[in-house]
Parts: sequence; structure tokens; C-alpha cells
Amino acid sequence: MAGFGSANTIVTRHVFQHFYLCGDGMSDVNDGIGLVSSRVLACAAHEAHMVIRILAGEIEP
Repeated sequence: MAGFGSANTIVTRHVFQHFYLCGDGMSDVNDGIGLVSSRVLACAAHEAHMVIRILAGEIEP
């Protein structure tokens, strides 16, 4: 969620049975720019949508 990269690189992964991970898997807050609010918002939207999908019985991202 750090940096000015495309928000299209943010994905949701099913890591363990009850654990989902959202992010781009590349950027780091220590790279110099830090978190960018628009990318944080995109990741939060991914998380919220995954909750809705789980409640609807769709457990794979």
C-alpha cells in the first residue's frame, strides 16, 4: 500500500483457512514514500468486498 504504484496491483490472497491478505506484495513503507491514502483505500475496499463474499458463501478471492 506504499508508494505511487498502480492500485491495480493490489490483490486479495487466501493464505490460511480463516486468513486473507490484501496488498501488492511488493511495496514497503520503509522505501521512502510511505503509505498513500488512495492505495490504502483500495486495499480497504478489497477487504470489505471479501467480507461480503464470505458472508455470501464465496470463500475464494
